[in-house]
Amino acid sequence: MKRAISIAVVLLIFPALSARAAENDIALAIKNHLKERLKHYGTETVVDEIEMKGDVSGIEYDTVRIKSPDEMRPGARIPLYVTLGKKGLVVKRLRAAARVRLFMDVVVAKRTLRVRDVIGTQDITVERREVRGMNTRLVGSPEEVVGMVVRRPITGGRPIKRDYIGQPSVVKRGDIITVVASSGAIRIKTRAKALEDGHPGGFINAKTSTGKILHGRLTRDGRMIVVF
Repeated sequence: MKRAISIAVVLLIFPALSARAAENDIALAIKNHLKERLKHYGTETVVDEIEMKGDVSGIEYDTVRIKSPDEMRPGARIPLYVTLGKKGLVVKRLRAAARVRLFMDVVVAKRTLRVRDVIGTQDITVERREVRGMNTRLVGSPEEVVGMVVRRPITGGRPIKRDYIGQPSVVKRGDIITVVASSGAIRIKTRAKALEDGHPGGFINAKTSTGKILHGRLTRDGRMIVVF
């Protein structure tokens, strides 16, 4: 497993400490190191179950350097390498491990949501949940969900994922829509039958009266734009 660049945490500890005091100081350094590494994910980081292998009683040191893996899986135990130094010299090396847990606010379905349901404020709540991994698929804000349409079933009590919802359809299958086709300076308007539901910015197929299949992007007003 690759190792991350060490981050030095300076501790003003010059006299020798008891084993308990030294372990507490090193544990604090480990917590600060791991929280600093994960702070850009915007989640609450909890570091616990810290274990150290090695005797640190009676050791005088003024710096703690910690190495951690490049990739860390939340919920799992993270292997760490700790180096104690004094005046630029190494006085002790030891191995350690800690568990990192991530918590974030996520939008949760209050009831089971079925395909094509339009999500309202009464259907959701926001809860602080432990998340496994840096899951950017989870929705954290109600504003991102209200008014959206369910694309895949969502069980009540489960966090809502971005790929389970979508914008409301502006076109239904079977609707007759305006198609604007362009090629350079040439622009043609025609009518066609939508072959599927579609939302603004999405792509659908439509059939003209002559049977030709067109593929294009929908606008907010339900027109289909085709570029040749």
